[in-house]
Amino acid sequence: FHRGRFPGRWYVEFPDSVYFEARSPTTIQQLTIEEHLPTGKDAKKAHVLMNEIQMALHQTEVNRQREARGESVINSVWLWGLGQSLSAEMPSGLSVWGEDILAQALTQRYNLDTPAGALQTTGAERVLGETWTNAHQLVLLNHPCGPLDTRGEEIDLATFEHGWAAPLCRALGRGQLSVLEVFDVRRRLRVSAFDYWKFWRRSDYFAAHREVKIDPTKLGRDISIDDT
Repeated sequence: FHRGRFPGRWYVEFPDSVYFEARSPTTIQQLTIEEHLPTGKDAKKAHVLMNEIQMALHQTEVNRQREARGESVINSVWLWGLGQSLSAEMPSGLSVWGEDILAQALTQRYNLDTPAGALQTTGAERVLGETWTNAHQLVLLNHPCGPLDTRGEEIDLATFEHGWAAPLCRALGRGQLSVLEVFDVRRRLRVSAFDYWKFWRRSDYFAAHREVKIDPTKLGRDISIDDT
């Protein structure tokens, strides 16, 4: 096991090539696990490893400590997300902003555009004020791998609101942006200029939708039951 790109995820590397299919934890919450175990050519290897992990966790010190505190124990690991590596082909017409070391290394590796001053981006106005040579702009915040000389800190929501969300919404409203996507490791929000106007025309939007019942079995893979 090893830590990967995102702090909230761990990765397991098999000693040889394996193939199986498994649904994400988000899509199987509150469902019967036995009905959704990995399937495919090498599913048995995944089942065996998951059983061995469960046995190894049973008597670990961390679980004894959690149990003594009255907390739920960590008793299993769910394997999923197996797939082909991303293609080395990168899209053209993309500019990358942000201090993240790994992202900037990949930007250089694939000869993508890095606008002047992109490594010191502190707000949307800097990006919106640039004369764009490419149609798509990718902005990376909170650099999980960290810039060269500082440690990444949690994003302050008030700072994000004033520095990014508000200016980007204004840009959508006046047609400077055609589409805005905001995403993290769990969710994605996509808003077009048309959606922006359609959304805000209804003053009772939230009042009309706050009582909607959520069926956890029909949630998409990018939405968690926790988000409701």
